[in-house]
Amino acid sequence: MSQAQNFPTLLLSVSVLSIGFAFYSGTREALLYDSLKEENQENKYESLYGKMVSLEMIGFAVAGVGSGFLYSIWNG
Repeated sequence: MSQAQNFPTLLLSVSVLSIGFAFYSGTREALLYDSLKEENQENKYESLYGKMVSLEMIGFAVAGVGSGFLYSIWNG
């Protein structure tokens, strides 16, 4: 995306990224629910999904801080 030379290219790349994220999001939710259903544990879905999303956000935060730190070291 950062290499887009014009607006239509940027629009296309953002659209493809958004569609990919939609597929990813739906797939992981379905996998979690179906796995719990096999074990007759569907009642744990909301709790486990919340934990999964929380861990993902923590990972994004750590990656953001860590990448800034690494950038400052390598380009300092």
